[in-house]
Amino acid sequence: MEKRYTIGEFARLTGTTIRTLRFYHKKKLLVPSSFNEQGHRLYGKEDLFLFQKIITFKYLNYSLDQIADFIHDEELNLIETISFQKRLLVEKQKSLQKVIESLETVEEVVNSEVEVNGDVILSFIHTFQQGEERKQWLSTFLSQDLVEVLFSLETQKQYWRLLSELVNIVKTDSPTSVQAQSQVLELSSSISTLFTKEMLDELEENAEKIKAAPPFLMDQVSEEIEHYLMDMQKEMQKDEANRASDKPAT
Repeated sequence: MEKRYTIGEFARLTGTTIRTLRFYHKKKLLVPSSFNEQGHRLYGKEDLFLFQKIITFKYLNYSLDQIADFIHDEELNLIETISFQKRLLVEKQKSLQKVIESLETVEEVVNSEVEVNGDVILSFIHTFQQGEERKQWLSTFLSQDLVEVLFSLETQKQYWRLLSELVNIVKTDSPTSVQAQSQVLELSSSISTLFTKEMLDELEENAEKIKAAPPFLMDQVSEEIEHYLMDMQKEMQKDEANRASDKPAT
């Protein structure tokens, strides 16, 4: 007679928990092959093989609902199913790698001397997450060389250090502050070294298009800074005009 295992014995045999086996029973993933007179679950060799199938599908990253469908589908084409799952996992791997890269860059920024607040970190992650969409949108009117530089890891690092400092300036100084204006000009100068003169000219020529980014590409921090810088630019132009008008006629 084939040996039967109680739920506790089967849990120990398979290295799982009683709670998991009860859950699998409830989900109809692994229904015990028999019950004793007291109604307790009893498992046999066929249940062990079925459990192995479930664990294998879980290893392949299938959901329990998918596994439930698979183990009851006698016409399942396993090769096609695995090939499809592989494609999904490759895409997931690429996505996870992007997340890892964004977190590594965040760590570098946070570990630098620049003070970074939570909004800046979330803004960075949001922007990094939409990197491909931003890249495609900018590629519709900017040269490929410029787009590649804009999205290089070094540029991203410099930009978010710059953003962190700008957030601190926005919090502590008004756009009319001479000190804030001097700091912004210095920061702008530091990041401009990443680009050739031709690239800077191209950015200036397309400034209005860049400002008109689709709403789904915008984030709160960048938008607040943009408004602040626009107000600062108006103040600086006003000051320049006043200085010009104060010059004595020659």
